[in-house]
Formats: sequence, C-alpha cells, structure tokens
Amino acid sequence: IQSDVNLRVYDLLGREVATLLKGKLLPGYHSVIWHGRDDTGKAVASGVYFIVLESGGYHAVQKILMLK
Repeated sequence: IQSDVNLRVYDLLGREVATLLKGKLLPGYHSVIWHGRDDTGKAVASGVYFIVLESGGYHAVQKILMLK
C-alpha cells in the first residue's frame, strides 16, 4: 500500500530550504541525494540543517552538517 511521503530540509531557524520528496511511495528502502541546493537551485551555505521525514503518522528528524 502506498503512503504519502514528505522529505524536507530546514535551516536552524526552522525555515524550509528544500523539498526533496513529496508524493506516494511503496514500502521499502529508498534513497534521495541532496546536492546542497534550495528549491530555487541556489547553493546553500555550509552549516547545520535538519532533514524531516513524514509519512502517515511517522515523523523523524535528523540533524546534518553541510560542508563545502
């Protein structure tokens, strides 16, 4: 059964930087690569960001470090 999945990147101030995935996916392993760009294609600054995964009732947050 497919689920709605949202995968987004936020900065330290909680502003949405990029949407990496928004749509329906089947259960299983999936991978997404973020190339350090915002939704407009502009390169983001080095620093700490948060990846937020939401699917159904599931919500996970992971802190990442972008280095250039």
